[in-house]
Amino acid sequence: MENRGNTAHIVAIVVLIVVIIYFAFVRKPASTEDQLAAASMAASSESAGDVMSGESDGFVEVDGLLGESDMSGTETVSATPTETVPVTHTPPTSNTNMTSVTLYFFNEGMKTTNSCSEVVAVTRQIPAVVRIGTQTLGALLAGPTAAEMSAGYLSDIPAGTILNSLTIDNGVARADFSSSFAAAAGECSAALRQAQVSRTLMQFPTVTTVIVTVDGESENIFTPGS
Repeated sequence: MENRGNTAHIVAIVVLIVVIIYFAFVRKPASTEDQLAAASMAASSESAGDVMSGESDGFVEVDGLLGESDMSGTETVSATPTETVPVTHTPPTSNTNMTSVTLYFFNEGMKTTNSCSEVVAVTRQIPAVVRIGTQTLGALLAGPTAAEMSAGYLSDIPAGTILNSLTIDNGVARADFSSSFAAAAGECSAALRQAQVSRTLMQFPTVTTVIVTVDGESENIFTPGS
């Protein structure tokens, strides 16, 4: 019995020594760098999980197509997403970034055909806002500058015409104007006004078709005139 007790005591001592050697030399505690690396990997995994969850704040307007004007109404942009924003004016300041756009007017001295809808391009600098289309139509409705008029450029769109809204969806631009747009417009004048708007909007790559409406109506919108 005494031998068995001694044997058990020796075994216990050997096991204790083995455990001490294991923790002292074999299983080293993780270094600070290892701990930081593990924490970083865990954070990355958590972030990836958040992204994969599909949550977002919504679409951001991506095509830079539409601008702001000094007219009331709404404006919608759609490449794939659609966003509606108020139509407001962005006046240029000394710190405003500017961009070149093309406006279309009538110029008798530059006509090359007998078409009523023949318009001539004029390059204009306007504020480089995100929704550049509405800003561009605002410049068109303001008409030619004094220098442009002296060079023979005219607009057939009546002064005081207001842009109610501009929407662009799947390549179709719908420009809705106040009733003055259609006032006193004969057949030739009606074609010219629509050409000014259509050619101005067609410069943007996301526009393939332009529909002009007056107070929401698209049929028989022009009143007789000279």
